Amino acid sequence: MPHAIITKFLGPTDRKRSRIKATCWRDSATIHYDHTRCSSHGAHRAAAEALMDKINKDPDSLGSRWKLLDENGSLPDGSGYAFILV
Repeated sequence: MPHAIITKFLGPTDRKRSRIKATCWRDSATIHYDHTRCSSHGAHRAAAEALMDKINKDPDSLGSRWKLLDENGSLPDGSGYAFILV
């Protein structure tokens, strides 16, 4: 059954740089975002991949491994992206 990873941009604070946070039904992962090194979409995909890798390190009871589909898109409110895990 497919699941979604939702990513969101987190702006800089006094103590932290800009970040992208990826969340799903099971966990979350946050990466630093350097806009000079990759596009916004690329950074969101990297966050989704980081979360997928984190989930795959501890597979579910069936031994399933997850992968990202190439299909993804911006959320309707423009707050981030959705990536599909199968």
